[in-house]
Amino acid sequence: MPSLKNYIFDAVYRWAIDAGYTPQVIIDTKISGVHLPGQFSGQGSITLNISPGAANQFRLEENDWIFFSARFSGKSHNIEFPLQAVQAVYARETGKGISFSGSQWSDPDGTPPDKNIANKKKTEKPAAPALKIVK
Repeated sequence: MPSLKNYIFDAVYRWAIDAGYTPQVIIDTKISGVHLPGQFSGQGSITLNISPGAANQFRLEENDWIFFSARFSGKSHNIEFPLQAVQAVYARETGKGISFSGSQWSDPDGTPPDKNIANKKKTEKPAAPALKIVK
């Protein structure tokens, strides 16, 4: 099942395209699995244009990986990176979007940060319905 981050990334990406903006993504190039042309690997972070005109065959997979091909210095390159490498997605023209910094995005299995609360809710019996007559 796709993560919440997957859905939010997709929503911002689609919003930017529908509004006629240029979606851009900032990725952390040091994260394992980031595949970029050699001169951009290991820079720290890079901003990429992921609009349909720049990112050919763009795919956001359910397993939280992004794939597309793009041209750098006139040569086509296959780009791939895990969604965990995404630091932000936004519209270039407005700067509006979302930053994925903070602990709520770091748990890859989607488990709530406080597992005790989630477990407590599962074990509690639901309250009996309370109905009243309204005249």
